[in-house]
Amino acid sequence: MYFRLVPGGADKSGFPHMIKLEHREARIVGLLVKSQIYLPEMDKKHLKSQITWFARILTEKLLPLFFNIEQEADKHANSYYESSMQQTASDEYCIDPASVAETAIEKGLEHYEYLRLGRYNVLLAWHVTLYELFEQQVRAFLFKEMRQLFKLNFKSFCTNIDKIKKTFLFHHLDIEKLSCWPVIDELRLVCNVVKHGEGESANHLGKVNLSIFKKCIFR
Repeated sequence: MYFRLVPGGADKSGFPHMIKLEHREARIVGLLVKSQIYLPEMDKKHLKSQITWFARILTEKLLPLFFNIEQEADKHANSYYESSMQQTASDEYCIDPASVAETAIEKGLEHYEYLRLGRYNVLLAWHVTLYELFEQQVRAFLFKEMRQLFKLNFKSFCTNIDKIKKTFLFHHLDIEKLSCWPVIDELRLVCNVVKHGEGESANHLGKVNLSIFKKCIFR
């Protein structure tokens, strides 16, 4: 995509400043400039490392907290039983081992459900943040590349995936045709469903990967 440019002042090197964008034409004197986006190898490695480290936070820090929730639940139940059985019986308080054991089992199951719910919510929050990290990476990259020609406000720049797709199309790249797009789009749907619940995204996600819902129900 080329832009015809007209004068708007110049910097110390004599290169004219861009002053405004009208109908996809940025104006600087006497130049015909092509709007291009380019991701250097060093920047690519940096962005990939952010994703890699974020994944390691999940696998090495967060999930290990929930590796032994069954044993933790059993420990909680046993602790309740032992603590209850050590209490001193009296005329007003009679210790019934069978009743204490039954309550201990209930306490253990309750503790297990809390831990399982915690693991479930950690996974949901992590996937939402992963998608938002990806989207912010793309926004920052596009903004950095395009602000060389255009006056842009980052706050309103590419604030959703539709705007991001249009910006890439503006540079002759259809990201929906990339081999990685189905995974990215599925992650986007997961993010929307977690944040908004039932609706269009949930229906679409069910068509794309119904097993996600089945795993959530029967996990």
